[in-house]
Parts: sequence; C-alpha cells; structure tokens
Amino acid sequence: MATEPRQRRDARNRTGGRLLLDSARLPARSARTAIALSGRQFLDLDRRMGHLGRQRLDDVCIYRGTVPAIKARGRPRGIVHRCRRRRDRSFLRRCFHRSIPLAGPAAVSGAYFSHGRTHNDRHQSGSRKHVLFVCRPGTVHCPSQRTGPARGHCRGHSRLCFWIAAVAVGLHGSSLARAMGDRSNHRRLHHLVLVDRMVAGPRRSRPMTHVLILGGYGTFGSLVAREIASPEISVTIAGRDEKRAKQFASSLGPSHRGLGVDVNDPAEVSNVVGGHRVVVHCAGPFFQLNASVLDACLRHKCHYVDIGDDRKYVANLRLRHNDFVAAGVCALFGCSSLPAISGALGTHLVNVGGEKPASARITLLVGNNNPKGIAAISSMLRTLGQPIQAPQGTLFGFRDSEVVTFPEPFAQRRNYPAESPDYDLFPAMWGVSSVRVGFCFELALSNWLMSLLARLPLRYGPRTARLLAAASGPFRILGTSGGAIMTELFFPRQGRRSAALVGRSEGQRMAALPCAIAAKTLLDPDTPPGATTIDQLLGAERFLQEITKVGYELHVS
Repeated sequence: MATEPRQRRDARNRTGGRLLLDSARLPARSARTAIALSGRQFLDLDRRMGHLGRQRLDDVCIYRGTVPAIKARGRPRGIVHRCRRRRDRSFLRRCFHRSIPLAGPAAVSGAYFSHGRTHNDRHQSGSRKHVLFVCRPGTVHCPSQRTGPARGHCRGHSRLCFWIAAVAVGLHGSSLARAMGDRSNHRRLHHLVLVDRMVAGPRRSRPMTHVLILGGYGTFGSLVAREIASPEISVTIAGRDEKRAKQFASSLGPSHRGLGVDVNDPAEVSNVVGGHRVVVHCAGPFFQLNASVLDACLRHKCHYVDIGDDRKYVANLRLRHNDFVAAGVCALFGCSSLPAISGALGTHLVNVGGEKPASARITLLVGNNNPKGIAAISSMLRTLGQPIQAPQGTLFGFRDSEVVTFPEPFAQRRNYPAESPDYDLFPAMWGVSSVRVGFCFELALSNWLMSLLARLPLRYGPRTARLLAAASGPFRILGTSGGAIMTELFFPRQGRRSAALVGRSEGQRMAALPCAIAAKTLLDPDTPPGATTIDQLLGAERFLQEITKVGYELHVS
C-alpha cells in the first residue's frame, strides 16, 4: 500500500472519501496494532485502556468481531498507527440521523453494527445512514483548500482521536455531516478504513437488567463484575467505601453505578437491594456477616448468589431453602472454587464411574502470582490450628499434610487441611464416610509459613491478614498466576479416580467464573426456586463446559 492506484483513489473520492479494504490487504503491522472490538463488550481492547473503551463506547453494539482501523489525515495512501494519548480523549455523543451542534472537544453519532451484506451491496443500497464516526478535538490546520470527505484527505497534520470507529454509507452531504464539521470553517471528520464486512443498522432496543454486586470492587468482586457487566446488564457496585465503589463502577461504563453500604445493616441493605434482579454477595469474610442480605433478597424477591466459603454461613443458608421456594427466588451459594468447582468435578467422576464413592479428597492450589484478598486471608487465618469436624473425625487447620499429585505444570504438592462447606455437602450428595479438604500454595515457603503459624498458640486477626497481604507482594514474581482444583474420589471397586480443573494463568479468574456464570443463569425467568449450588442447577457437565471453553483445562484420570 505504498502507492494508491488512481482508479481506487477516484472511487474513494466518489464515495465520500471512504476507503473500504479487506482484512487481507492490511499491512501486518497495522493489523496487529489496530484496536479490535469484540462481539459482546469490547473485551479485545488493550487491557490497560479497555475500560475506557467500554466507558466511551458502551452504547455501541458490535454483533460480530471486527477490526476497525483509522486512516489518518495527511496519510491518504496507508493505514498508520498512532499512540493513544490521554489528552486526545474525545467526548462521545449519540444521535440518530439528525443535526446536532458540536459540544465539547468533539462529538460522535452512535450506531449499531451487525455482520451482513457485502461492501458493494451496502454502497448500492445507500439507505442506511446511522453511522459512528469520531471528530478530532480542536481545529485542523489544513494548507489545502480542499475540504470535506468528498474532496479527499486533508494534507495538514492532525492527531488522531482516542478511539477508533467505523463509518457507513450516506454520510457526506447530510445535515449530520455538516453539523459534525463537513465544511471548511469547522472541525473536520476523520476518514476511517473499515476492515471486514459490517453493515450499519438501527438500534435494537433491549431491556436493561440490573445486578447488584456487594463487595464488587474487591479482589474477587471486581473479577465477577467485569465478567457480568455488559450493555444489556447494568451493574451496581456496592461496598463500605463509596468512593472506591463509584470509581470502579465508572471504569465499567456509563450504565453502571457505585453505592456505599454496610452489609450488616439491615436497613441499608434493604434500600440497596430493591430494584435489582440478582444480588451477588462478594463482601467477605463471611464468618463476620449476618443474614441481612438474605432477608433483603427474600423481602424484595431477588435472586441471590454468593462466594461463601464459611461452613456455618452456608449451613444456615441451606436451612432456608423452603423460604426461598416460598418467595419464588433462587439462592446459589459457594459459587467459587469450593464448593462449586470441587462439587462439579466430583459429580463428573460419579457420573463416569457409575458407583458411589467411599471417601473424597479435595485440594485447592493457588498460584503465587495471584492477588491475595484480605477477606480470603482472614478466613484462612481464622482456621489455622483450629479443629475441623470431618465425617471421619477431627482434623486441624494447616497441620498433618499429605502429598497429592496435580496435572502439569504443578506436579506434586502438599495438602494441608482447611475448612470448607464440602465437609457437609459431599456426605449429603453421595454418603461418603471420609472427606478431606486441603489447601496449598504454589510457593513452598508460603506453605511452611502458614504451617508454622498454625502451630503457634496465637490468634490472628485483620491486622495479621493485612500484614501478610502486603508481605506477599514482593514474592509474587517467584510463581505463576495459575491455579488448580482437584477432586479425588475413592471407589470400592474402581479405586482412586481424580478430576482436576487447571489454569496455567489467571487462576483467580477461574475461581470467579462460577459466580459470574451463576448470576447470568439467574437472569433466566424459568429458574427454579430454592437454595442449591450452581453445578446442581446447571448440571456438572454444562457447568464445567462453561469454564473450559474460556481456556481452562479439565484433566480426568
């Protein structure tokens, strides 16, 4: 694309200065550096700036993944990549086929695109005029007298706008184009190169669903919120720190909001829960919480999801099964590694084996490069050296380790006893007489330190949790961000069988996915009421498939 043939340049000028190329004709470097828009929520944007893209382009829906690339002024013969700078942000405004004045540094008309007809078909029809384009902030220095898209590209220099969009037919000469700068004495439109096939169409009105996430700006809650937030789902982030809640909600997009709430205050919780379809509870540690959230969900008839790892909290929730049935809502508890994934792996083994197991062993492995939340560390410190009541007897937290073998890349690790609702759920499901739930870190030094703390006659509180969370930061480079959950069942005839879900990276996301999957499942109006787990509601096979299709590995032996 060093030179542009005259025929193509004339054709471009006749169609209003827009040059449409196939993705195969893109230079390799430009194809790599162009911003990619995904089909659901622009998740293919650069991770560092993706939240800004979702915030600015939240109202635009791309139904098929495409790669819009911009063609800068002054460079009519090639596609160039410019650095995105903070000062080049554009103010986006939606309007549909009507004149609007320029307000702020720039303005944009909104559109909704879907995969459809070819470029030639689109040019021949010329009937669809809802477009999305970007006007650069500030005036353009243009030594050439040619103006407007129909006159070709301006020869002067201009910086690109912060985000890239797509342009359709019927733009030049319209009142919208004139209002956006299609004249010599006003701001000028950027000319965009559209890669792949895309057809502009009218907006599809869809009802907005409201989901409340308690503790949504925390380590787990933020991961769950990013998985749930979309143009069709409005997320309310709530927590003790209202400022942090609002800041994180604004990073998700304009349709999301943040609120301050104390989850142990029944009046505050009731005021926040009202008006939401689903309540997602990620505000741990759960051993410090009362039943305010559960009562509010029953009162307002909202579905409920939590990542509860506290055995007593889950037991009390299960006792309220009839209350949720009477209210006509569903409560999904323990939607995290334990007991959601561990239970699904056990159900998968039982379905394959065809007989009931006699005993079970569950091990959760956390990669050293994963962020450690204060709530999760507090829950673990609370059980260090403390007795754990198991079906076979009494275990002690983080003592009496056992060696277990994980699939690659983790190999052999030590299983240290830890508290979990699985001690109650596995005997209820299959009648096993022995259950051992263990925990291990990827770094052997972390396992040794926790085992040492378990043997000291001390009690550990929030101050110790904050200290350990801060001290673990410098050592994160010594491991990976992966993780694994393995369930081993011991059958009378078949012996030992194991199933493991392994993530070579983003282990925390794997632990947060069950909660996001549960929240989206509860949006179905035909969801049966009652208190249960996500793997029992969806079925173990379908639930594991939802996780593995993201890229995590299922190993069965």
